[in-house]
Amino acid sequence: MAKKFKLSPEKLDNLQKNAKRKSNTGSYLETDSMVEISLDLLDPAPWNARRHYDEKALNRLANDIKMHGLIHPVTVRPKEDGRFEVVAGERRYRACKLIGLSSLKAHIRQLDDATAHQMSLLENLNREDLSPYEETLGYLQLLAIKLSGTPYFTQLKAKGVSDQDAAIKVLNRLWNEKKRSGYRATNNVISPEIAGTKTETIVVSVFEELGKLTWESFFQNRLPILRLPDDLIQALNSGALPYTKARILGKIEDENTRRALTNEAIQDGYSVAKLRKIVAAHVPRKDEEELLNRLSRMSRKIRSDGILQDSKKRRKLEKLIQQFEELIAD
Repeated sequence: MAKKFKLSPEKLDNLQKNAKRKSNTGSYLETDSMVEISLDLLDPAPWNARRHYDEKALNRLANDIKMHGLIHPVTVRPKEDGRFEVVAGERRYRACKLIGLSSLKAHIRQLDDATAHQMSLLENLNREDLSPYEETLGYLQLLAIKLSGTPYFTQLKAKGVSDQDAAIKVLNRLWNEKKRSGYRATNNVISPEIAGTKTETIVVSVFEELGKLTWESFFQNRLPILRLPDDLIQALNSGALPYTKARILGKIEDENTRRALTNEAIQDGYSVAKLRKIVAAHVPRKDEEELLNRLSRMSRKIRSDGILQDSKKRRKLEKLIQQFEELIAD
């Protein structure tokens, strides 16, 4: 049975001293016993990959804890201000708060930021109820931790690139090096190729350890999720829309049209095949896009080449524009 942990100054001091002991290998030891900590002294980890908590699922978990107790303790680490951060088990922590418990069982471990972050991510990524968007962010966070100190990642960070964008750039560079021999980074980034280096080994190992996706599949099928508009990301996080359908809807640029079709797809349960057909009617075909691009390029060329200052060319252009206006007026 877990012993009651009142967090008196003496007990807190002893607990933190105990947690800071190291084994012969230098790794941090877990405290000797599980303790029970007041929920008022716990804070969620700021880097938690989970952005959305399904209310119904959380209520089910809360009812289970109410009936059977907290079977699996959470893992926390002490903070400098005497409080504790939830490293693993935030859903359980939230469920305990939901039913009004005053304390919960916890393992207390002394962990540095990187280790705590990694432990939190691994727990979440090994679950099945993260949304594809949350899972994608979690993979990138874990990659950033693992890649810290590697040459190319370090160069990107030195240029002010965020952890997430640096991880994406590493994947992009590795993808190009795998697909094109002799690939070199652009924008004057001078660095050794990363295919066949420790960087590639780290990338491959992260995905192999989790066993859900290869890095190639992640690069092709999951990274595009980050480019989806906010309304589709919200639908993904709430579980209302699978990411296969969200990616199809993401092709529609007009927000009002996209939102209307998203609501229809959710309410009427459109299949992927049916949704593709509907969306295709709202998305210009490639040949149509190219025609519009040609018009844009001509407009830029007219401005830059001084054609409007040439009276003969200007008169011809006016006649052509008039014909064009008559064409689209029909």
